[in-house]
Amino acid sequence: MLGFFISGHPLAKYRAEVELFGTRTTATLGIWSPQKVTIAAVVTVVKRQVSKKSGAEYARLTLEDFHGAAEALVFPEAWAKLSAAIRADGAYLLTGGYIARDRGEEQAPFVVESARTLDELRPSGAIGVALRWTAANRPQPETTRAIAALCAAHPGPTPVFIEWRSENGGKERDENGTPVRLRSRSFRVDAADDLLAALRDLLGAEAVTLVRA
Repeated sequence: MLGFFISGHPLAKYRAEVELFGTRTTATLGIWSPQKVTIAAVVTVVKRQVSKKSGAEYARLTLEDFHGAAEALVFPEAWAKLSAAIRADGAYLLTGGYIARDRGEEQAPFVVESARTLDELRPSGAIGVALRWTAANRPQPETTRAIAALCAAHPGPTPVFIEWRSENGGKERDENGTPVRLRSRSFRVDAADDLLAALRDLLGAEAVTLVRA
């Protein structure tokens, strides 16, 4: 009724997921694209409707994120699969695209094709923990042992990476321009806030981050 969240934005706890996986926000969702796009948002309204032509049910969704609100469509074929999964007040990563005839429109309708709950991204292993350091500033052996002990004490589905950086702080990259990351064969962790805080205490706030695995 008030138009804002009294207890904090429901996406706040998913900020890492929003930044890592969303290619659009509600502010840019109406910009037509020939490519698939994704948006991480809370579905605040699910409005079920029936097509006059086919009699099939489809849906109009209202999405909200840190930038505002926008609408999305779910056509009957996709809605038949997603109707049981998408609920009002749920937080989702929505993937979809645009209709060719809407190219050039000021606000092109976004058409949802698939959806995942933001809650499932970390447990699925889609997000990793990256520990960043340079060859000249590697952790001391006692710090390395402490990192290993923390990871062992927090087992879970999240892969752990070492990300090497050059002496000037830039990411080392391979021949394809991809940042060099070494995946740990020994540890997968539960990337909860307490583990991330403990790792940052050891290595520094900028040396521990979440990444797409």
